[in-house]
Amino acid sequence: MTILEVLPRNDEGFIVLAGAAVIQRGGEEMRIDAYTTDEAVIALFGDLVESQVPITQEQYDALIDASSAMWKEQWQRWRGEGVI
Repeated sequence: MTILEVLPRNDEGFIVLAGAAVIQRGGEEMRIDAYTTDEAVIALFGDLVESQVPITQEQYDALIDASSAMWKEQWQRWRGEGVI
């Protein structure tokens, strides 16, 4: 299976980015899940997400290097959970 195929999804098939959205409400910061599509992930990471899992350290480092802070958080969590 590829990285793209193993990413966590909701019932509608969207990729779940746990705690990726931050909103301010009444002076408090709240983190909620965000959702994305395969197409958006491919547009951001190209062939990197077609790698077979488990990925190598070199592939993981390439994902991290290509990522924003929010995406780094997701990749790090998925790596720690054994998803990728």
